[in-house]
Amino acid sequence: MPTSFDKIYTDEILDIFANNLKGEFDASAKVYVSDQFIRKGNQSIRLNTVSQSFNEINDDRFLNNYNLEIKLYFICLAKNDLSYKDFFNSLHRIEQFILAFQETFDDGKEVLNLKINNIQLNDLVDEEVNITGLQTATFNVSFSKLKG
Repeated sequence: MPTSFDKIYTDEILDIFANNLKGEFDASAKVYVSDQFIRKGNQSIRLNTVSQSFNEINDDRFLNNYNLEIKLYFICLAKNDLSYKDFFNSLHRIEQFILAFQETFDDGKEVLNLKINNIQLNDLVDEEVNITGLQTATFNVSFSKLKG
């Protein structure tokens, strides 16, 4: 049976990612789970489950496939070399964080097989367009989880 979005948001994946990202960035970036932008200071990271699909392997095993969006928001009020360096440093830290989880095991079971599908820079949507100096980096990540 596929894992529900509720379970993904709570005890399965997303909360673990969010808590570890909070530990990685400490007070320098606010980390939150939402499907839309919420301004939380000059630097924040939003996590969102984009889609889920599943394939029945046999009567009691299911392969769940998930797509996750991790978006870095960075407001550069003074656009200079140092502010862009800070932005790309944060982008690199998130990338390294994701790669560290690439071969993570879930309770000693199957590998999550995390994969960064792409990274988009300054992909602004909705109210993000109206924020002066906003720089974004969107990581589209996919992973799978075998149940049963």
